[in-house]
Amino acid sequence: MLKYTLSSENTLRVLLSPEMMIQVKEIKSMEDFAEILEESHKTPVLLCKFSPICNISTEAESQFNEYLQTNPLAASFYKIDVVHSRDTSRKLAK
Repeated sequence: MLKYTLSSENTLRVLLSPEMMIQVKEIKSMEDFAEILEESHKTPVLLCKFSPICNISTEAESQFNEYLQTNPLAASFYKIDVVHSRDTSRKLAK
């Protein structure tokens, strides 16, 4: 079931029921990224890098997740933890 709310910016937003929630999958290896890169040839993908020890990054991740749940997009969503997957994150940055 879809619910609608009016945001503070007077934008109509769709609220998804729990079974319709958008899933954000975590990238932990370059193999994961290779699969995502292949997927990106068929469907849009969005990658978010975040740090669980940075307050600004944690808040940005929270806002990112909230935005995805209220603004469904036709894409796949992924995130990478730059602390716990440091090597992969560094390789992706190059």
